[in-house]
Amino acid sequence: KFLPLIKRLDMALVMGGRPGFSGQSLDPKTLATVRAIRRAAKTLPIGFDIGVSAKTIPALKRAGVTRFCAASAIFNSKSPGRALAKLTRIAKT
Repeated sequence: KFLPLIKRLDMALVMGGRPGFSGQSLDPKTLATVRAIRRAAKTLPIGFDIGVSAKTIPALKRAGVTRFCAASAIFNSKSPGRALAKLTRIAKT
């Protein structure tokens, strides 16, 4: 329903699950939304929130995500600084 408006967007943010508490798992069905946006807008920045982790970033990148919102993957770790550095490395490769 939103694809006809895609040319008017500066950025898209896809929620990887139901908005609410931090630490939720990624709903794999949301990757189809990312792919649809990417097909419709080749250069549009696409952000993604909910379920972002070291394990999910590669699949999110392949789908077309360019910006990652990670909370629990950072703040629930023993070393938030190291967790952020690791996620940044994965996102950049």
